[in-house]
Amino acid sequence: QFHVWLKTEIVDGQPKKLLNLLPGYPLINFAIVTAAYIFVSHRLFTLTNSLKNAAVPHSNNVQLLRNTIVMATTGAALYFATTALMQMFVH
Repeated sequence: QFHVWLKTEIVDGQPKKLLNLLPGYPLINFAIVTAAYIFVSHRLFTLTNSLKNAAVPHSNNVQLLRNTIVMATTGAALYFATTALMQMFVH
């Protein structure tokens, strides 16, 4: 997860420098960015566990099957919608 400390000027570009919030204070900058990284990582971990428990119930196989079908249908619909939009706007 080292990319949190890096920044880039272009989309999907390789970072050229470290994220620098306080120029001239590398240790304070490192501490602030590290604290932000830990906060974001913990928040994403919590959100992922909440979504996992909602989408993949442990004791109800009927709900698990329903959730699987809904997720597969939604994924397929989004895929086909994106493909249709790409065909309309890319050519």
